[in-house]
Amino acid sequence: QNTPTKDMSGMGLKKTPAGLLRAYVALKGDTIKSALITGDFVESEILFSKIEAGLKWSRLDKGKIAGIIQKTFAGLNRITEPLCWWITKLLSPIIHKI
Repeated sequence: QNTPTKDMSGMGLKKTPAGLLRAYVALKGDTIKSALITGDFVESEILFSKIEAGLKWSRLDKGKIAGIIQKTFAGLNRITEPLCWWITKLLSPIIHKI
C-alpha cells in the first residue's frame, strides 16, 4: 500500500532527529483494517511493510501494537532502535484518538 486509504480513521505526523515520520490507520470496529507508515526513511521501507502487514487485521490494543513493532525490529542493529521507539510513539496517540 503506497497511499492512505479513503476510509482512513486516523493519522499522525512526527518530526524525529532522523527525519519526518507519518502513519495512517484505517479501522473496522476495534480492528486495524490497514496501516501505512512512511517518511524520510527510504532504507526502512521493508521494515515499514512488515509492521503494516503485522498490524493489518490485528486488535486495536496498545500492547499488541507495540509487540508487533518490537518483534519486527528484534535482532536488528542498535541503529534501528530509535526508529522502533519513534514508530511506537507515533502510533500510540493515533490509536487513542480513535
